[in-house]
Amino acid sequence: MKKTVFAFSVALIIASLPLAVHAADRNGYLVLKGGLFDPSANDLDNFGTGYNAEIGMGGYFIPRILALELGVGAFRSKDSDQKVDTVPILLTAKGSLPIGNLEPYAEAGVGWYFVRTRGAGFDDDDSVAGYHVGLGLNVEVVEGIFLGVEGRHLWAKPEILGRDIKIDGYSATANLGFRF
Repeated sequence: MKKTVFAFSVALIIASLPLAVHAADRNGYLVLKGGLFDPSANDLDNFGTGYNAEIGMGGYFIPRILALELGVGAFRSKDSDQKVDTVPILLTAKGSLPIGNLEPYAEAGVGWYFVRTRGAGFDDDDSVAGYHVGLGLNVEVVEGIFLGVEGRHLWAKPEILGRDIKIDGYSATANLGFRF
């Protein structure tokens, strides 16, 4: 299932390229994100901090002020007996207030989360809608290339082994982006 979700997600991002390229003056961008995921829900109390990765493509509707981003990612958390792997497809609205080459922003969005939980003697999966909010900062290091940091909180509640499990948590990423 994971390979199918990943292939579908990559195809969706590529198909969204015309949306992201709003104009020829660098209003589109591609961003690679990597960092940590820390679960905050009581349902994952004994789970540790895991990885978080995402690739996103976006376009500014008001240059450097208002953007829409489509992304696909993966994150994992585990305890001694089980692990939860999640592949989200995310749609995020971003509002920023650029100051020179700095671009602080706030974001809010929705996503579809493909969740797989595995442990001793069980393997279950579900997909569910969720939402997220976050804050970030990008710094344009040279024309067309930016580095950034982002913090985000997500909420989602898939059904695993017949009961709803909150996979809410925080992510922190370091980002590398390219404007086009």
